[in-house]
Amino acid sequence: MKDNTEVSILRSTDNSLSSVFDKIEGSQFCPNFFVTGDSCSAREKTGFEIVGRICERGVREFKGVEKYFTVRMPFCNGAKEINNFLSHLQNSVSIARDCYDVFKGIVIVELDSDWANNDCEKNMQLFFDYIKTNESICFILLFPGTIKQNQCRNFYNSVCDFGYWVSIEAASPTVEYCINLFVNEALKKGYTVNNDALDNLKDLLANRSKEYTDNEEAVEQLLRRIDFERIVTGSEKKEILKDDILCISGQKSLKPRIGFGAEIR
Repeated sequence: MKDNTEVSILRSTDNSLSSVFDKIEGSQFCPNFFVTGDSCSAREKTGFEIVGRICERGVREFKGVEKYFTVRMPFCNGAKEINNFLSHLQNSVSIARDCYDVFKGIVIVELDSDWANNDCEKNMQLFFDYIKTNESICFILLFPGTIKQNQCRNFYNSVCDFGYWVSIEAASPTVEYCINLFVNEALKKGYTVNNDALDNLKDLLANRSKEYTDNEEAVEQLLRRIDFERIVTGSEKKEILKDDILCISGQKSLKPRIGFGAEIR
């Protein structure tokens, strides 16, 4: 069944996601979701936003000790790797089901970044069959890349043969939005921002990798670090200078994200 909808989501608004769920509520069933985007953080946030909407709107019947859980899918280049992943997934479903006869809930599958560079959806038949035969589960696949890229598009076209899917592009926030966010949040803390510092920050945001941490999260981390350093050193400076914009983290977050009961963010 290759029936799908593609939606662009902006980080500063949830109107598009709301319209998707307005249509879903009227259809009396819950589809699967294929979330794409160039930022791991943005994909993850959008995935949990979808979980929140499903729970709020009541479009999914739940049964089990957990309404949802997340699992990471490593790159699989053959039946052995896929079977290993499916075994792990089935064990997780069993835990979420507990003493109930069946698990009715949500599974977020975060695909490894290597999927963006390898066109191996032809090897995914076992996983796609598992999705098709478990209609009591709403799957949310977080794919590393945008729907315009060949590997992403091919994977999406293949999985669409196994149920009804909604494709959602989790767009990263713009540089301008993040600059304004940084200035506004700095003002709330009593700081002003030097123009040279803003120019430097703008260049950093435009050129940094957003694979693991998007620009919105990066500027929030930067401001927290600057504020913390001022407090620790006893500095009373209230102007953020170019020298304060030393670096922006583009590394993978150390905060655990995979597991039962992860908070909706």
